[in-house]
Amino acid sequence: MVVIALALVAASALLVAPNSIGKSGSSRGEGLSAAAQPTGATSGTSAVGQAARWRRPARTTTTTTTGVPADPISPPTPLQPPAAAEGSAVGVQLGMWNDYSDAQRLAVLDKIAAAHLRWVRIDMGWSSFQDRCRSCYNSWYMDRANFVVDAARQRGLKVLVTAWRTPGWANGGAGELAPPTNPADFGSFMAWLAGRFRGRVSAYEIWNEPDSRDFFTGSVGQYAALVRAAYPAVKSGDPDARVVLGGPINNNTDWLRAVYQAGAGGSFDVMATHPYMGPSDLPPETPDLRGDNIYLLTHVAAVHELMRANGDGDKPIWFTEMGWSSHPNDGGEANWDRGVTPQQQAAYTIRAIQLVRSRYPYVTNMILYNERNRATGDVQLDNYGILHRDLSEKPVYTELRSYLSG
Repeated sequence: MVVIALALVAASALLVAPNSIGKSGSSRGEGLSAAAQPTGATSGTSAVGQAARWRRPARTTTTTTTGVPADPISPPTPLQPPAAAEGSAVGVQLGMWNDYSDAQRLAVLDKIAAAHLRWVRIDMGWSSFQDRCRSCYNSWYMDRANFVVDAARQRGLKVLVTAWRTPGWANGGAGELAPPTNPADFGSFMAWLAGRFRGRVSAYEIWNEPDSRDFFTGSVGQYAALVRAAYPAVKSGDPDARVVLGGPINNNTDWLRAVYQAGAGGSFDVMATHPYMGPSDLPPETPDLRGDNIYLLTHVAAVHELMRANGDGDKPIWFTEMGWSSHPNDGGEANWDRGVTPQQQAAYTIRAIQLVRSRYPYVTNMILYNERNRATGDVQLDNYGILHRDLSEKPVYTELRSYLSG
């Protein structure tokens, strides 16, 4: 329901402090565990991603509501979906490495294509391709990557690859989340990867949420060095592929400003962010009243202003992860663990697309997290999917298919 205007102003005033709400990380990245590898496959310390989604506890507003909260923001006037165009593309994160059979992988891709989604984002691990040495490549991992990428393309889907996780030989065994000792090693890998997938992968995102210690344990300067090494390397392997800055948690303008200051500005084609809401049950239109709340989708306007100030105002922004988790609340959830109803998940997702298309035309791609519900035991992490665990359709899938078909 819609609350009265006075209550909206009061509620919004509690949400503007950027240090009040946090989401410290999100690995939706996943990979093949050693047990899941084909017979004879060699593994590094792990595959693409095994971390769970975590968020940073913080002083926040509290809720006394049980169940799922009512919608505090009125939906915008319904908009007709614009004609299909590159400037308004919607896609989904595709977790294709761990617990799928090949038949299920194809069934999921069929579902994605049938919903008129146009992109899939796939994590690929440097440590999974080259876990043993600089000149060693794991054929089983390459075979799986080829299968998924080619199957997506056969269904008319474009592919965004998120490349991350360092093999031990490249950083002295410091761990997959630590940067390589020599950024040129990452550059060499990216040149090889872009060359192998030339004409098949449309864009490469350099790491996942590198502003979070849950995903990258190096400094801002070390991340900027990776981006500078990756950009010419990708272009050498595939001149037409776009290089995407690793999307930070939320619309993290402070971190993005530091990335520019560290010299990464000329080394990416696309800016990216992950505008998860904070608290996580807020609707997408929640206003950024003072322009400093990184935990709101609407703070993307400040991201664009930062880009303009650094000469990048003409570059697009992609939301390379976003979404809402559909589950009941008991009233005691932390701000980052609040769920919405399945119907709200559907409505908020469509409204977010409408909002971006009408107000933020420089946001040209929106990648939803994720393709189906997971089974980690974490109720928040497990219920972002647009499909149920058994691949049956959630309301959000049905509404996406209807809206995007227009």
